[in-house]
Amino acid sequence: MMRVLSILDYVRLKKNAGSFINIIDPAHIIPVSASSKIMYEKSNIISLNRFSHSNLDSYRDPIDGHPITKEEVRDWWLRLLKVNKEQEVEFYKLLEDNNLSNNLIG
Repeated sequence: MMRVLSILDYVRLKKNAGSFINIIDPAHIIPVSASSKIMYEKSNIISLNRFSHSNLDSYRDPIDGHPITKEEVRDWWLRLLKVNKEQEVEFYKLLEDNNLSNNLIG
């Protein structure tokens, strides 16, 4: 998460997340509820702090926790995925190989 944030956003996240910023979760880009067959695929998983992960899963902004739309959640996942080009390529190949739509993201 930290690689995609401005310094100001990082300060806001740190203030809002408290100690949850130090707990790292394996977060699914395509939720298990949308496709359990790819739940163990590493290209579908991003390491994310607990605060941001919980918020994205609840349609909330990963920095401040305010409600956001499904499209905004999807945009956040795509933004996070772009940090690792190799994973991004593998992720889209995974979608193609499993006949999944990127509309399932988030």
